[in-house]
Amino acid sequence: MKLSVGAIASFFALGVAATQDYCNKGFQPRQDYVLDLSAMNKNFMTDKSIDTTPLKTIERVYANLCDPLKRPDGVDSRNFCADGSYVCRTTGYQTDNNEMIAVVDSLAGGDNTQLNAQFQVVSPDDYDLTTSGAEYRVTLHGGKALNQDQSVEFTLQCGTGESKENPNGPVLQSYENGLMKFTWRTVYFCATRAGDQPPPSNGPPQGEVENGGKSVIGWFFTLLGIGLLVYFVGGCFYNYRQFNARGLDLIPHRDFWLDLPYLIKDLVSHLMSSVMSRRHDGGGYVSV
Repeated sequence: MKLSVGAIASFFALGVAATQDYCNKGFQPRQDYVLDLSAMNKNFMTDKSIDTTPLKTIERVYANLCDPLKRPDGVDSRNFCADGSYVCRTTGYQTDNNEMIAVVDSLAGGDNTQLNAQFQVVSPDDYDLTTSGAEYRVTLHGGKALNQDQSVEFTLQCGTGESKENPNGPVLQSYENGLMKFTWRTVYFCATRAGDQPPPSNGPPQGEVENGGKSVIGWFFTLLGIGLLVYFVGGCFYNYRQFNARGLDLIPHRDFWLDLPYLIKDLVSHLMSSVMSRRHDGGGYVSV
């Protein structure tokens, strides 16, 4: 992939289905720089409330730079954009504790549309992309509202002093002639020098499950469980085929397993008696 070294970077035309190229680990916005946006691959929501009569108007905009939006838990499919949307706007009316969604618009992405995601370096060629103020622009297309084509433009700003644990969401700047503009400032929009460590991600994106490796103890109990399952299933099958067993007689080594609770009870009782006897006899002698 060719990398731009000019004030305006090359544009990347990308499909809707896959994670956008600029969100992949190792993405280079400019030679010698790496930008890791993987921690921002999740839904962000901004809203505004308008005091209208007789009902209050609530407008929400959901956005994901990297992948199609995931419908929030508890939200009916009729009250959210179709699968494949990257930016979704909902307009609802609220009275007391009830809210009715009246309008749903996909502003970028959407079914059977061309997202045509574009990434651009805004900062000059000689600007250090690891410092505060470094800027990029992401433009997403393919939306439709009131029979008008829609696009969304995000101006991404590096903020070295911003929170890593709770990154900011986008801030709506304007909406005119089908183009919605946001500014967005976080530490995750700060590039690193190639070979340096990117800012650490604090947990998985919202709506996703972190896949951690199993510990040694976890693997032990997993293998133990599998072994017991094979033992009992295989033993039952063997007893059924070999001895035409039924009911409890199917259990392999039935007498042992039926006596096991009593053996454990006797062992615990013996250990408790030994401990109590030693406490009462300081010389270490255990009465019989």
